[in-house]
Amino acid sequence: MKTTHKNHPTHSEIATQAQIIWELRGRPEGQDEAIWLTAEQELRYDRKLTAGATRDRAAALQHLDARSDAVQKELSELFPSKSSPTLPEELQPSSLNEDR
Repeated sequence: MKTTHKNHPTHSEIATQAQIIWELRGRPEGQDEAIWLTAEQELRYDRKLTAGATRDRAAALQHLDARSDAVQKELSELFPSKSSPTLPEELQPSSLNEDR
């Protein structure tokens, strides 16, 4: 679904959320506007939380990449031969970041 702004839900998304709220509240009459505004506010809040969590996760993965690179560099300095130990495949930065 398209949005006009990254935190602004579409009319259709708000309508769906408002329907859910209306049903959960027992289908009250005369609260259409209040329910609509609540639905819009809930969707915006959820998106704001999701965006923050995504930024936090990306920062954590970047930090992990840097630490992994530093460990790999240190290993290659300690064991300069071709048979120097490496991080196991599952700990390599590329395999940790596949779901980004």
